[in-house]
Amino acid sequence: MTSIEKNENKTQEIKSKKFYIVEPDELAPQDLERLLVSKVDLVAIDHTLPLGSQIARSIQCGNFLHKCSVLSGLGCFVFGLMRNQTALKLTLGCASSSITCATLYGAFVQADPVSKYQIDETGEEARDIPSKYMPSLSSFVVLVRRDDTARKFLHNGLGLFSLWTCVRIAPQLFTNIYQSLKDLST
Repeated sequence: MTSIEKNENKTQEIKSKKFYIVEPDELAPQDLERLLVSKVDLVAIDHTLPLGSQIARSIQCGNFLHKCSVLSGLGCFVFGLMRNQTALKLTLGCASSSITCATLYGAFVQADPVSKYQIDETGEEARDIPSKYMPSLSSFVVLVRRDDTARKFLHNGLGLFSLWTCVRIAPQLFTNIYQSLKDLST
């Protein structure tokens, strides 16, 4: 019997939100994955657990890949509107960065149940949890389940746009470079 099954009564509900508080020496990584898959709205993990900091780093890494993909995709779009040699190079750089980040996110982060959660850094969501369950908010990493459909659609859409842009402008860029080298040699 896992610690989640033993402690099902620890999953509480407040204001139609299910929450679970993970205390030291209570939860194995496999149990946490089952807990996250069960779609608990709030998970508070004691900060002293190495698992809490690992999950926080994992979420931050996923957020970084998402932001890089989106910002690079937007850069690809903006620079793609310009029609000079420098803008073509910047467009190709932004497009390749967006494609790479979207691919890495899709391959390593998107399927992980942790990617459905964000860290509640402000403590706004955790304020609903009574202090008898969680005496000190600062000693816990609080994970809040979020719907990430729009997030995935945004960075995957910009990644596909970037791929299309690469396919469209790469031949033009390489032709321009070839022409410049040919002009230099004459």
